[in-house]
Amino acid sequence: MEKMLKVSLGLMVLVLSVFLVAGTASAKSCPTTLTSADCGCVADIPNQTYTLAGDMICSTTYGIIIGAPGVTIDGKGYKLQGPGAANLDCEVKNFENGECQGCPCRSPLPSGIINANTATTNSCNPDAGPGQGGCDNVIIKNLEITGWCNGIFMSGDCNYGSERTNPVPGQTVGTGENSEYRLTGIIIENNVIHDNGAECQCTGCAGGCDCDHPYFNDGIFLAQVGVNSASCESADLPCKAPYGDPCTNIMNQDKPHEKRNIVRHNLIYNQKGCCCESCPGGNCINLCSGIEARPEDPCKDGCWYAGCNEISDNICNNTGCSCIQFHFGSDRNRIHNNICMNNGYAGIGSACDWLGDNYIYSNVIANAKGPGIGVNSPAHIYRNFSILNKNAPECSTPYDYHGCGIGFLANAAGVCIKENTCVGNEHADIYNPFNVTHNKSDNVCYTAINSSPCDYNAGVSWIKTRADADKSGKVTYPDFDILSWWWNKNCCSLPR
Repeated sequence: MEKMLKVSLGLMVLVLSVFLVAGTASAKSCPTTLTSADCGCVADIPNQTYTLAGDMICSTTYGIIIGAPGVTIDGKGYKLQGPGAANLDCEVKNFENGECQGCPCRSPLPSGIINANTATTNSCNPDAGPGQGGCDNVIIKNLEITGWCNGIFMSGDCNYGSERTNPVPGQTVGTGENSEYRLTGIIIENNVIHDNGAECQCTGCAGGCDCDHPYFNDGIFLAQVGVNSASCESADLPCKAPYGDPCTNIMNQDKPHEKRNIVRHNLIYNQKGCCCESCPGGNCINLCSGIEARPEDPCKDGCWYAGCNEISDNICNNTGCSCIQFHFGSDRNRIHNNICMNNGYAGIGSACDWLGDNYIYSNVIANAKGPGIGVNSPAHIYRNFSILNKNAPECSTPYDYHGCGIGFLANAAGVCIKENTCVGNEHADIYNPFNVTHNKSDNVCYTAINSSPCDYNAGVSWIKTRADADKSGKVTYPDFDILSWWWNKNCCSLPR
């Protein structure tokens, strides 16, 4: 316990008022050079870089709290270690009757990095409430994060109010109690995030599991993030693709939006959490760009979408749910060049139909217990390798795609799948259970359900694919190993 100092009443009032304005009354400010003695501090100097001088071994609820816009946390390859999920409360509190209540669909659970208000501290909007109010232009890099519920937690506002620090023009939408603010300028790169989250304790079947202990924990959780659409129509996003042909080659579109958020070059593995309900946890990366679950009409006072985020060049291995989940008003995101393996549900996917047209390309996915890629809204799905995915055990995942290479549900009419390699999947290589209209060409696969025959039969013609890396005539584990090695060699250097 800190020593009590005898001070005059006037001085005490002055100090208290300063703390209240800063929103950090119960947590100390971080020094610019961080050690274990600084666990649980608030990085509250705008546009300041904070650097780890060694491993931070923490017994606190949070590792580092972001308290100002423009903050950079540079781990320099050192570790931010929490006390472990067994010693933390990793249960979401706003969860009733099988659904998350309020916004975001998360409590501000113990996290290595939290860019949002907590129960006792404020980030950039004290009006927003716990789990909201994060800051723009935050960079997290070169850091190892382990032993928490979430590795990194960031959220904008579901209740904007009037107290936000330096709001970015055009990022506020809606009116009244459902006004929202979306964060931009976020960069999360070159981190190792591993062994976070609590083991799921849920029972029941797909979409209705009974989570007595809702451990909705993620390696990286992002809510209310992305560039706003210009109106309630998601097609008005400023980063929209050059349309006309629904299969326009997305690799040739205009350069990414300058205000986009970027999650890249991260290694994430051994992430635990519950893969059920509308806000599944246990993901390496969980992206909720726009509208969140609300107890009333979800589009009351406006239902603006947001997006233009970029998720690329990450490696994800061994999760309770998916490599990358995206939902709730997420639109025009670029998800590319990721390697996803051994995921408890999907490689890349969402069954949410409140989505716009996302771009999923050049990813390598293997050994998911469900779909390699699964969508329930239009998407551009190009040049992915989705192989060796398995049927999930009955009642263990939120949506029934089965073990397919690429699957699309009832609201995915118009989805474009082109030049993908989908082979060795336990259920079907291309799976269209609702027989929706779709655009398809130049895919390599064996089996297609409610889709035209495969354009190139695997093992016969490999003209259109590089997936058969060892030239054996089949896509097998050695191919995946070769591709993974190439990615590691040519992508980036990870900390230590």
